[in-house]
Parts: sequence; structure tokens; C-alpha cells
Amino acid sequence: MAQCYVSWLRVERDKNILPYLKYSTVGDQNVCSVCKKLNNILLRTDDPFWNVYFPPNCIECRCIVLQLDEAKKLTDLSKKKLIKPQEKFALNVGKHELRTLFT
Repeated sequence: MAQCYVSWLRVERDKNILPYLKYSTVGDQNVCSVCKKLNNILLRTDDPFWNVYFPPNCIECRCIVLQLDEAKKLTDLSKKKLIKPQEKFALNVGKHELRTLFT
């Protein structure tokens, strides 16, 4: 979670030159059902989606978010059947205090 916290700080710092984020799983058979549905989602950095689905999204999460400077086509979330992560993972740790996860 600490790595994802730092990752979000980097996203915020660089969002003017890298305004898009792409969710990326490891792509192996161990990817959980929550993360599998998130793979390759491409949205603007300021999209509310990232408030809930910024990694980690499960206990064994190995996913990352890639910052991009351009995007040809953003993901239409209305066509996705996303699974919400467990409550303790359904947040962006970069936007929340880490201690709230363990109370």
C-alpha cells in the first residue's frame, strides 16, 4: 500500500503532462476476479473511477497503473461489469490516510 500511496503522489505531480491512466494486471492465472475486470481500463487521471479502483484492490494485488500522455479511446465504464473490491481496498490510498485501513 505504501508503494501505491507514493505512486498516486507521482500521478498527481505529473498529471499535467501525463493526464491519462491505464490499469494493468500482471496477466497471469493468479490475477483475482476484481482485478481481471479492471485490466486495460484507460481513463483521465481526474476520473472518479480512481477513487475506488486505484491499486491495491485485493490482498495479493500486483497491479499497477501506467501514466500516459495520450489516449486514442477512453474506456466506456457503462459497458463494464466491474466487481467492487472489499471495503478495505475500495479506495485510493493516495487520497486517504493509511491508518484508516487498519482501524
